[in-house]
Amino acid sequence: MTAQQWLQLVSTLVTLITAFIWPAALVVCLLIFRRPLGNFLENLSELNLKAAGVEASAKRGQVAAAAVAAAEASRDREPGAEGGGTQPDVDDIVDVLPGRRALRKIDGSRVLWVDDRPQNNRYERQALEALGIRIDLSTSTDSALEMAREAAYQLIISDMARPPDNRAGYTLLDALRRQHIDVPVVLYTGTAKAADVAQARARGAADQTASPRELVAIVTKTLGGG
Repeated sequence: MTAQQWLQLVSTLVTLITAFIWPAALVVCLLIFRRPLGNFLENLSELNLKAAGVEASAKRGQVAAAAVAAAEASRDREPGAEGGGTQPDVDDIVDVLPGRRALRKIDGSRVLWVDDRPQNNRYERQALEALGIRIDLSTSTDSALEMAREAAYQLIISDMARPPDNRAGYTLLDALRRQHIDVPVVLYTGTAKAADVAQARARGAADQTASPRELVAIVTKTLGGG
């Protein structure tokens, strides 16, 4: 056997020995340190569970704030006023909200709310703001269009009637499309029968509702990508 063949043989043996040594060493380490590793993994799991609990509690707090505000909105409304509906509770709002990932996406979203009487929807705004949504107010179609041109809104909420235009919600929709401002628009109105909702969607609205609970559901679903 030549010297080169001996070198090749030695190199092969070293490679084989090394291949066996590392798994053996890993097994030995696991046997020696199994108790510290077990304690570490157990503590890590407990830490993750605690973190999940904190996040769930924080979400519950956001939801509770939104639910209280939405409930106040329902109680504060007179029949026929822009917006309104049955009184929701915390569980109702929890049911319609998206998951944690969507809520994180919603946090910091910017919404334009168009209503000539913004005091009528203060509780609804509080519900959405409790979820981290930033809301700018406009009281007219003209100012809403100007604001929509200057700022990047993820959603626009509008009432329907703003004197002297009884169809101001549709007027805003049409103007946004003419100006190529592609922002979802939700109409928040005094009534929202099936025919009204169908017409609103046909005119380009993302949706229409008269219920604070449904409004929260629609807005969070739209902003969360649901």
